[in-house]
Order: sequence, then C-alpha cells, then structure tokens
Amino acid sequence: MHVYLILMTHIMYAAKVAKIEFDNVRLSVPISAQPIHFAFMGACARYVWHGIDVDFTTEPEAAFSYLSTLTE
Repeated sequence: MHVYLILMTHIMYAAKVAKIEFDNVRLSVPISAQPIHFAFMGACARYVWHGIDVDFTTEPEAAFSYLSTLTE
C-alpha cells in the first residue's frame, strides 16, 4: 500500500508545484484487476486526493484513449 501512497503523493506535490488544479483523477489498472484492487487503489487515492473525484479505467482503455488524442 505504501508504494501507491508515495506515488500519488509525489504526483500531487508535483501538481501543486506546477500550480495544476485537479477536479477529478482517472487511474488505470490492469485488465485482470479484481474489485478488491479497485477498492484498494480508491482508498489510497481518496486519502491523498481528498475531495477529488477518482475514476478507474483499465490499461487497454487508457492506451486507446491516449492514442485517440494523438489523432485529433
């Protein structure tokens, strides 16, 4: 659990330094993730990014979403 908390804390700190405001966060998880993994990552995200909406997507969906932004 501490690895996710550390990573999310670094992202939040970097965003504050760059003066980037988040109103929602979308996390990608492996396609094989079980509901317990979603709950675990959600708990970590809510702890670090309290008050910010957290949404999940699978890694293949995240990759497709990223590629679709490159063609616009």
